[in-house]
Amino acid sequence: LAAFDDKARHTADRHTNNQPARRIVQWPSDDEDLLETIPWRDVQVGDMLVVKSEEEFPADLIPLTSSSGEGTCYVSTANLDGETNLKVKSATAKTHALLSEGASADGDNFPMLTRAVRACRHL
Repeated sequence: LAAFDDKARHTADRHTNNQPARRIVQWPSDDEDLLETIPWRDVQVGDMLVVKSEEEFPADLIPLTSSSGEGTCYVSTANLDGETNLKVKSATAKTHALLSEGASADGDNFPMLTRAVRACRHL
């Protein structure tokens, strides 16, 4: 029974680790896209990711902003603790206010975030 559970967990982990994630390119050139698609297994500490509504992501991500007016997002932890109610995660008021300035309602456009990442090229 334990071997069966281990095999099922390994299969589920492999599936999750191969899912695509959108990482913000740290030093984009002027003509380079701001986002690159990588498998979750290649996400490293300090990476900034863009997660869209209804997409799964690890519970240890810290939101910097969201398309909600309050900077909140709702996270399901059912696969970790079995609880089916959603948990609220919130961006800090300062990062949300700064990065969401001028953002589109659908969450596809965060001009201040784009500007901040592109400005890092010159540091």
